[in-house]
Amino acid sequence: MSYHIVSIDSPQCSLSCKDGQLTCKTADGEKKLPLEDVASIIITSFSASIHSHLFLEAAKHGVALIICESFKPVSLVLPANRSTDTLLSRALLTLPEKHRQLLWQRTVDAKCENQYALASHLLPADPRLPAMRATANGRKPHKEAVCAKAFWQILATAVNCGEFRREPNGGKSSPSPRPSPQGEGAGTRASSHPRPSDGSPRPSDGRGAGGEGKSDPDQPELLLTNKEERRRMNDLLNYGYAVLLSSVLQKLFGVGLDPTWGLSHAPRERCTPLAYDLMEPFRPCVDWRVYQWLRDHPDRTQWEVNKEFRKWVTAFPLERVDYLEFTLEIQGVIEGVTRGFRRAVLEDNPRYYRPWTPRNSKWAGSS
Repeated sequence: MSYHIVSIDSPQCSLSCKDGQLTCKTADGEKKLPLEDVASIIITSFSASIHSHLFLEAAKHGVALIICESFKPVSLVLPANRSTDTLLSRALLTLPEKHRQLLWQRTVDAKCENQYALASHLLPADPRLPAMRATANGRKPHKEAVCAKAFWQILATAVNCGEFRREPNGGKSSPSPRPSPQGEGAGTRASSHPRPSDGSPRPSDGRGAGGEGKSDPDQPELLLTNKEERRRMNDLLNYGYAVLLSSVLQKLFGVGLDPTWGLSHAPRERCTPLAYDLMEPFRPCVDWRVYQWLRDHPDRTQWEVNKEFRKWVTAFPLERVDYLEFTLEIQGVIEGVTRGFRRAVLEDNPRYYRPWTPRNSKWAGSS
């Protein structure tokens, strides 16, 4: 017997259950799947009608329903005998500190490796890459912060953003969910055009993303201050990370993991630290997606979270990447990673947790 995580993402659909078959009706037709083969159902549809009989049959088969709003889980419907997973909860609470640290180290190693892979794809000849590679492959205590600083400097150079500073809350004065250990808030400088001391706008030098530094007479002057450029770029990144977080939360709930417990991120009210932990190696997938948007929109007044950008960035979980011996959609890789993490916790063996790293340097959607 196999246990599938079923994602219902049709804009409009009707869900029901008859003769033990999960039935989904859409404008394109009807699909069925034996309910006994289902572990959980993730509903991201904007308008889904769910028959009450499905709730009853799902409970009898031990199937969880994860109902989402704007792709983020807002409701978890569990059978009464699965409201708590005693075995998994006990395993999480009694996980040896040594294993907890090893699981987090694997996560950090994968994140740093992925950041280096993307940086080397963006600017293969950048002189900062050798040091970044040595750090990513090394065992420095603060390798995550060092790699993050180098990565944001290289990304800023690739899009000619001048001074760029990662601001998880979009530059607002409110505190972030946790003090960041990543060094992503460090200022970076990537432009040969200094900012005027009076803070006036800096016109574009016409290079665009990955340009050669030559003036382009057709490039309009982009009269945005560096602070405004940085805010807009951070807004794009933060929206993409929110989509990634929603995808990770869906899979965590789908395999029965409690996201309020974490490896490194501190638990706080209304926070999901385990999702923050496991999403780290996938952040470069969002960075790559946002970079492509910036590259294709040299007019920086278009650097905003509009309908077109939301449609573009929310499609990144469907990009296909390599994982282990397979080529899967990113959302499938996230599921594989969370299943491996669950097994590592249950069997108290960190080797089953295998965070995602690409097998080659070609990124999804690149030519």
